[in-house]
Amino acid sequence: MMDCDTLVDLMPDRAAGRIAWPDGAEAHLEACEECRRSWTLIQAGPRIGAAAAARIDAEQVGGIVFRRLAEARRQDRRRRGWTWGTLLAAAAALLLMVLPGRRHSLASPAVAATGAGTTFSVPVHELEDLDVGELQTLDDQLDGALSASVSVGAPHLEELTPEEMQRVLNSMES
Repeated sequence: MMDCDTLVDLMPDRAAGRIAWPDGAEAHLEACEECRRSWTLIQAGPRIGAAAAARIDAEQVGGIVFRRLAEARRQDRRRRGWTWGTLLAAAAALLLMVLPGRRHSLASPAVAATGAGTTFSVPVHELEDLDVGELQTLDDQLDGALSASVSVGAPHLEELTPEEMQRVLNSMES
């Protein structure tokens, strides 16, 4: 005689017509109430599936699926839009924080100490209102003044003493 587990494992293949019952399977079905209930349920599966399929409107289900997919795409685009918008806002905020500091440092005189201990300052904020001719004149005058007063080029930061470096830093803060 066949055991219940083996018979139940064979039932789906037998219901689909892929196999024949092995010897002793039919005798077991007649004797075992639990296996008969399982066999009845497995045989009813295709009928239940066919009845459910007949009640499903494929066009309606397809429409629902397509609407949900379209909504998911819209939400994804909105989410990505918010991400890019957030990144752009952060970049703009960073620029607003950095640029006022730069505008301030450009508006204040730039100071550099030379090796001889003299300082040189350029009032950059006053240059904004000059036209091209005035800027050219100023450039010519500065070239002459710098070449006459400074015999060496501006030192590198490594060449500055701590006191000279502090003067440069203090001039940038004011």
